Amino acid sequence: MRGFIILVVAIVVGAIGCGILPFIVMPNANIAVALPVIYVPGEKLFEAPVIGEFTNTMLGAVITSILGLLFIVPAASAFREKPGRWQAAVEMLVEAFDDLSRSTLGPKGRQVFPLMITIFLFLLIANVMKIIPGVDTVGLKHCAGIFPVGTEHTSENFVSVKGYPKQDGPLGTTILKVDEPLDTGDDATFEGYEACHHAEEAAASGEEHAEDAEHSEEATEEHSEEAATTEGEVSAEGEEAAAEEHAAEEEHAEPTPGDGLSEDGDYLYMVTPFVRGASTDLTLTLSIAFVAMMVVQYFGFKELGAAGYGFKFLNLPALEKAADGNPISVIDFAVGLLETVLEVMKVVSFAFRLFGAMFGGMILMFVITFLVGTLIPVAVVGLEVFIGAIQAFVFSILFLMFSSVAMTGHHHDEDEHHDGEHHH
Repeated sequence: MRGFIILVVAIVVGAIGCGILPFIVMPNANIAVALPVIYVPGEKLFEAPVIGEFTNTMLGAVITSILGLLFIVPAASAFREKPGRWQAAVEMLVEAFDDLSRSTLGPKGRQVFPLMITIFLFLLIANVMKIIPGVDTVGLKHCAGIFPVGTEHTSENFVSVKGYPKQDGPLGTTILKVDEPLDTGDDATFEGYEACHHAEEAAASGEEHAEDAEHSEEATEEHSEEAATTEGEVSAEGEEAAAEEHAAEEEHAEPTPGDGLSEDGDYLYMVTPFVRGASTDLTLTLSIAFVAMMVVQYFGFKELGAAGYGFKFLNLPALEKAADGNPISVIDFAVGLLETVLEVMKVVSFAFRLFGAMFGGMILMFVITFLVGTLIPVAVVGLEVFIGAIQAFVFSILFLMFSSVAMTGHHHDEDEHHDGEHHH
């Protein structure tokens, strides 16, 4: 009987969460799920003095760093012999990665350990940031359309996206108006963007004028007689010209149905999130991969020396052997050149593996939420957290493995060493 009750409850909850709420209740309240704009590069938030255009993925990276410090610093600053839960969690993480690096590289693992655990912790937080409320959902409302970072606002650079009309939200906010389920929005055009942009500027200037008029109301009353005299001196032609100019401005500000507007003739808007997961930006994943591989090269030079590590890629001793009558050694030289190419490809592999998994997960979250609204996305969130943790661990483990390979010489060098001892 209990199993039957559980089944009935599950069916009812599923029907409400995946049917009634997203397809009936939310559309009738004009708050159905909108399909977010899917855009690969980070989206500009504002201009910064030194770095230029500051994007939402940069803000995500800053928040990720702060959260990482808040995880480590309290446990390190208040270290106790009898650890609490927080300190115990930090110690478990540190000991696990320390043991892993030592079991792979022995005493040399202590060199690799700091960056290894830093990469893991940073990527773990960056990958699971999507579970924080407001990430990828709350942001700046603006006219629908995208201009790539660093480009001018011209029709040639305009990227068309889907947009929705706007409406007033709670607490003085503005939200997108979506009154139909599975509504993907309307296509924005450059002309529609320009009209919307001018309307927004006119509305903003109108608000400023209203505030100025309110502050100067007392002064206007004191000089009412002077204003009346001035008004009497205005010619009929001047009044007619001013009226025509005002009518032209109103006509320009009023929306007209057509391309770049909604079916009801409203302007189209989109939302640029304040915060977006840092690992969904290819620039960040490439940067981390580049830094990681540069450190790997440093470990190789430090352990094997410039000549020993350089011969792994430009194997001149193999050419000498080939000249002495051992043509098979040419293969060793070719393998060295291939390893040079592979070192560069490791950066690309590092970056695109992480970026592909995280950006694909973000799209999956958007699509599932758009299709079924309220219930099933919770399960997808759990899956994405698991995948994010696995990707962070894989990235750090690959860094450890590449460091181990860089610190190890070629087998033929060891064979030569043993042959020399035997001959001696």
